[in-house]
Amino acid sequence: MRALGARLAEALTEVHAAGLVHRDVEPGNVPLALDGPRLIDFGIARSTGATALTASDVVSDSPGYLSPEQAQARAGDIGPPSDIFSLGCVLAHVATGRRPFGTGTAAAVIFRTVHEEPDLDAVPWALVPLLTPAASPRTRGPGPSRGRWGTPWPVRTNGRAAGCRPRCPG
Repeated sequence: MRALGARLAEALTEVHAAGLVHRDVEPGNVPLALDGPRLIDFGIARSTGATALTASDVVSDSPGYLSPEQAQARAGDIGPPSDIFSLGCVLAHVATGRRPFGTGTAAAVIFRTVHEEPDLDAVPWALVPLLTPAASPRTRGPGPSRGRWGTPWPVRTNGRAAGCRPRCPG
């Protein structure tokens, strides 16, 4: 789980360094290869700061993995922190086998994404600090998705995504 998170955080760091926002980080876009995970499907990716949605006033991505700003179609707020929020949702799903904002109708999942905390109860205790900064609606405020401490997550430190060690155990 840590290795998956580290590899995907590294991939997103590279995507964001290239000035892009993926905007569709979800399990179906993270196939596992023999040498590790891949981040695919850049069909709705946009350059950082781009305001166009996939279609006018349409929410892109998959309910349960999209960021609150995507759920609310706030195109001007969609940036790298949105991808990190989605990564946190994917990793919570991997850790527990269930979506962090539950199941049900798209409208119900989107409501919970915007207004409720993710369900991380079944996440192994040692992994909670790695996932919590990415997915807490109460601490993000009105702007783009922000970590629990008010900064986008992960932050590059010494060339690595925050929370990842040089050799994360698999």
